[in-house]
Amino acid sequence: MNSALSGIQSFGFSIGMVWCGAQILSLLPNQIGSVAGFIAIVFWIWHWVLIRRINATLAKSLAVNGAS
Repeated sequence: MNSALSGIQSFGFSIGMVWCGAQILSLLPNQIGSVAGFIAIVFWIWHWVLIRRINATLAKSLAVNGAS
């Protein structure tokens, strides 16, 4: 693992599992499906915020350590 990522506690596994489960529930044709769809969108955004943070950390680490 890259040492620059040592400060990141989670790489999104649980976020991804909730996102997946919410997407499946969103297929239900009632209020539960609508709420689950909204929850899925929230977790999808959260996932990509986390990915952008990880990518920025890796890019900063690469700039400091130089490309190899």
